[in-house]
Amino acid sequence: EVLIDTDEAFKQAASFVNQVMPHLASKIKRYSSDVPLFNRYQIEGQIESAFQREVRLPSGGSIVIDPTEALVSIDINSARATRGSDIEETALNTNLEAADEISRQLRLRDIGGLIVIDFIDMTPTKNQRAVENCMRDSLEVDRARIQLGRISKFGLLEMSRQRLRPSLRETSHIMCPRCEGLGTIRDIESSALAVLRLIQEEALKQTSTEIRAFLPVSVASFVLNEKREMIANIESQNSVRVVIIAEVEMETPHYRVERLRAEDVEEEQASYDIQSVEKDEEPETAIA
Repeated sequence: EVLIDTDEAFKQAASFVNQVMPHLASKIKRYSSDVPLFNRYQIEGQIESAFQREVRLPSGGSIVIDPTEALVSIDINSARATRGSDIEETALNTNLEAADEISRQLRLRDIGGLIVIDFIDMTPTKNQRAVENCMRDSLEVDRARIQLGRISKFGLLEMSRQRLRPSLRETSHIMCPRCEGLGTIRDIESSALAVLRLIQEEALKQTSTEIRAFLPVSVASFVLNEKREMIANIESQNSVRVVIIAEVEMETPHYRVERLRAEDVEEEQASYDIQSVEKDEEPETAIA
């Protein structure tokens, strides 16, 4: 049966079913309980799990789903490290749980394309076949076209799933403006060294009079304190002035370096009054 918790949606669904599949009209029912529909059937938790990178398994293990440009990698982790004869049993049980959950997550997230699953290593061939059969049985309810391989000697299982529609990740997520999809960013020291190399490169150019670096507060603080001597050397060796400006609204790993000629520099201008130039104006700008 299909439960619907709003009048408008119920009327639309009932009207559609009466016209197209009247023999199923009795399956459409109006949900009227005070308990929210999603909470009543624990759907809210399932929806949230579809947005998580890691999905917990009943045994205490987990699966980690990482989409990449070429494929989707799925790693199975066992939270229980047992010794002796129980290791194989633990690996098998965790892999069987993971196989069932993976097939559900593929449908829930609308994941398509090439998928590589890294199962926990299992020595007996019969255990590998059992996991493959469990995976195959779990995928039978999936209406997408699926090709399933076998577990390799490295414990990897390759499969492909027909892309029926854009995945949940593609339709509900945007690229992180800080890491730009990498998942990590450069630390403060690494960002500062990259800026200093760029400042030195800009200072070597002819007609350079002043180099302005607009940096996040943490990076600016590191440069002005830990790398003060390097800044002084760049200024003395190239006869330029280096100005470090802390931008409160800028976050790592972003920065902006501008090179000014003599005619572009205003005399006796305080650093806190300096505004960044637009990219199409005369001073040369390097942005990251």
